[in-house]
Amino acid sequence: MGLLRKLLGFSVGTAIVTILGLISAPIITRVIDTTNMGHLAMFNTAFNLILGFVLLGLNHAYVRYYSEEEPSQRADLLKICLKNPLKTNLVISVILLIFYKPISLWMVKKQSLFIIVLLIIYLFFGILSTFALLEVRMRQKSKVYSFLTVILKVSYLLLVIIFSLYIKIII
Repeated sequence: MGLLRKLLGFSVGTAIVTILGLISAPIITRVIDTTNMGHLAMFNTAFNLILGFVLLGLNHAYVRYYSEEEPSQRADLLKICLKNPLKTNLVISVILLIFYKPISLWMVKKQSLFIIVLLIIYLFFGILSTFALLEVRMRQKSKVYSFLTVILKVSYLLLVIIFSLYIKIII
């Protein structure tokens, strides 16, 4: 019974996120025109590609070695696995800032430092949220995990709103 309760606890957040997605998708497609949806898709694509590169597979290494480490050493494992993605993200952020004009032009068809700064902030929190979710999941804290997945979805929806409002201003 305890295993079933844990599994259900992990699935509650996923169910809420799915419901939020079902509710928000039609609203977003009505509020944001197709051109801006394309810009948002480019932003998401850039984010996912860069995040995958920046993580360097260390999120998977963290999961792999988590159970092999003594509980007192798991914080050190987290620090080791988090250090390199954060350093890599810093380097990528500097590159994004240096080349913000062509990159933002590619993403939103306008030169925009704001979009690049938004991407950098979103990448930083993407790294932190990846490892935070892994840590919570590995500790089998199902309620906290569900809560965090809902928070991430809400923050994504807020990002979409900020992005769409900004795009309307510059275009």
